[in-house]
Amino acid sequence: MYAGTRGYWVYRSTDNGESWQLINSGMGEDKYVLSLLTNSSGYLFAGLDYNGLYKSVNPVVTSIVGELNQKIEYELTQNYPNPFNPSTKIRYSIPSNVKGKTSNVILKVYDVLGNKVATLVDEYKTAGSYEVDFDAAGLSSGVYFYKFTSGSYSLTKKMVLMR
Repeated sequence: MYAGTRGYWVYRSTDNGESWQLINSGMGEDKYVLSLLTNSSGYLFAGLDYNGLYKSVNPVVTSIVGELNQKIEYELTQNYPNPFNPSTKIRYSIPSNVKGKTSNVILKVYDVLGNKVATLVDEYKTAGSYEVDFDAAGLSSGVYFYKFTSGSYSLTKKMVLMR
């Protein structure tokens, strides 16, 4: 498991997050880590701000033995890009352990006063990962919130529209 943070910190955990090891040797300073991935050779790549890219000095993954025993949950990720102008992408996932074959998914956008400005999704979805485009053309610059609801699960995140 890997985590990138503000600054130039990339950490690895081999015990499901109980402890973390710093592994950013050679990355440099004052970079925001925007994304992480490993390739089939085991090297870690980090997407950095200002179009930067970091590749680990040595392979960080040698093998994965057995299956991971993870609790599968709904997921709502931070929109990207954020801040955005005029559109952004919102990703969410529905776990495979949902009762029944489908789950009613509602994804709405609200302004800071709590007024609904858009309904992006309001339908039944099967388990899997989804991505929705939000086009804020016609909306003013400012803070907006997107709320994901499915069954008893609900999560709200903040995004910023900058014109």
